[in-house]
Amino acid sequence: MLVDFSGRCPVPPQQEKHMRQALFQPGSIGRTELKNRIIYSSMLLRSSDGRGHFSDAAVQSLLMRAEHGAGLITVPGLVS
Repeated sequence: MLVDFSGRCPVPPQQEKHMRQALFQPGSIGRTELKNRIIYSSMLLRSSDGRGHFSDAAVQSLLMRAEHGAGLITVPGLVS
């Protein structure tokens, strides 16, 4: 069940079911096709090794999310 910050369900149950089903359907952003509509936005916290580069742990975390279903993963701006 989807709930808002007050603990109430903001949408009727039938609409929620439709929203959940749509989440796993293919989608697109412009010409980019996505296998589903799950978008993971990684946080800057713990992504950097302290010098502005991705840490090994951050890379492994993003790989795990890519392998287990996120349709799109965005990453924070770090030094390349």
